[in-house]
Amino acid sequence: MKAQNSPHGTPERICIQRLSHLGDVVHALPVFHALRRKYPAARIAWVVQPEFAGLLQGIAGLAEVIPFERRGGLWAWWRLRRKLHAFRADLAVDCQANWKSGLATRLSGAKRRVGLHASDWREHRASWCCNELVPEVPRTNEVTPHAVSRMLHLASYVGELPANANEDGRLPHDPHFDLLLTREEFELGNSELRSRLPGRAPVILHLGTGPDPRSWPTSNFAELARLLAKRNRGVLILSGPAEATAGAQVQAELADVSGISHWVGQRGLRQLAAFLQAAARSDADFVSADSGPMHLAWASGLPVTLLAGPQSETATGPWPLTSARNSPHLALGTSSSTLPCRPCFKRVCFEDSEAEFAPCMQEITPLQVLESLS
Repeated sequence: MKAQNSPHGTPERICIQRLSHLGDVVHALPVFHALRRKYPAARIAWVVQPEFAGLLQGIAGLAEVIPFERRGGLWAWWRLRRKLHAFRADLAVDCQANWKSGLATRLSGAKRRVGLHASDWREHRASWCCNELVPEVPRTNEVTPHAVSRMLHLASYVGELPANANEDGRLPHDPHFDLLLTREEFELGNSELRSRLPGRAPVILHLGTGPDPRSWPTSNFAELARLLAKRNRGVLILSGPAEATAGAQVQAELADVSGISHWVGQRGLRQLAAFLQAAARSDADFVSADSGPMHLAWASGLPVTLLAGPQSETATGPWPLTSARNSPHLALGTSSSTLPCRPCFKRVCFEDSEAEFAPCMQEITPLQVLESLS
């Protein structure tokens, strides 16, 4: 699929709108690379929330990262408008498809403003902020397209995917999600790997926290770590700033268990990406619920065991799909016949408002995960 000939000519300044979240920023990387490939002389900017900006800063070919303070009120919008007007984009590409990104796209001042098909907008009227929408993503048996499928679809419309890409848009080394880490970043990633990931056939466990229904009980992560250690597999329990309290609790609980390492309150998204890429080269596995680091893990080349729970792995799971031929990933979860409310995209589980973790996540056992990693 290619875009129609544009009356606006070759763009000199391009602005990408994908403000949040971490996994979605990872999903949108193919759009940047496709634009970079088609318009090598253009200056490209990316509007993103500050907490995710660190992942993009330092990417070769990305001229500017424009932060948007989501909770900054009207002043945040005024500052964003001033920065966008200073950049003077003539092409804006909305990769998010809601009012927040739509308004940022409109404020870019670009004459050509491209967005996803109207059916893919969370708030349909926000699509009016664009003046050009891509055709609808082809659907197979009415299954909702994966988020990455939407981004590859958009990327091929506004830019240029590699000519030898296979049918699902991936290459053996998959440049679509390349963060273009520097040699220094690679070296730091290798150093982190050597110091933090012990033992044979290592496994990285990324903690989640309640009451997010996508989170797996912390006690289950601790039990899984014990089981893996008994099988002489090295374990790293990873927690970011939001999970630091849980990470510290698990670290104290497992203090007497050898072969288990902890990275509590990890900060720095490019540092994490470099570490994950180094881990992928060491044949590590990654276990997590649906989270930003989970998406960064598969984009870094790690095989992911997804604790799917309420989520639909065909819509937001690791890429390529767990059902795809030769996919290295696996999804564990409760079937929709057992829990009719699945798939669920709520931020609070209404099945049991008193429980810290959703019933569908509690039904996934540490032994089940252990067996999947064998």
